[in-house]
Amino acid sequence: FLFTLPMLNNFYKLLILLFLSSLSVISYAWQISGEVVDVHDGDTIIVVDDDKGYKRIIRLSAIDAPELLQSFGKESKNHLLEVSLGRQIQADCYRTIRARVEICRVLVGDLDLAVAQLEAGFAWRYRLYSDGHNPKYRFLYAKAEKLAEEEKKGLWSSPTKPVTPWRWRERYERWDDYMEWYWHKDW
Repeated sequence: FLFTLPMLNNFYKLLILLFLSSLSVISYAWQISGEVVDVHDGDTIIVVDDDKGYKRIIRLSAIDAPELLQSFGKESKNHLLEVSLGRQIQADCYRTIRARVEICRVLVGDLDLAVAQLEAGFAWRYRLYSDGHNPKYRFLYAKAEKLAEEEKKGLWSSPTKPVTPWRWRERYERWDDYMEWYWHKDW
């Protein structure tokens, strides 16, 4: 025999451990339903949770919108306000960053808010925050971004190549500018 009885026992223990650890990863995904009460920028909404009544900060999965001081930043925020403010959402969340911001795929009825931002030309696909959601949606995001670029909508209408928000943040922003917003006492 290649395997002795103690080795087989260890093998089965390892299989059980791997199975149990995979279950714990699946159980970390959660859902939020509630009403959008505010929009911070083109990819971040504030929702009052239906279950507990807490205000939750939700960052839209798979996109990055222009910062407010960037070209098209205010337009991006206004578009997200139009399609979401005062409406009920369903959010499938998979990650929390900065202790308070939840990364989620957010739906208003059948409308995916991230796809709406991409189709209007007010966001880029952002791979950093697309790793945790279902891969079957990635094609929708790529298609929406490409269509907006081809039709020269939103930021794609600019005669110069627009600067992505992640590059803009590297140059112009500091983390401590956001500490007050993320750690506000009233939340």
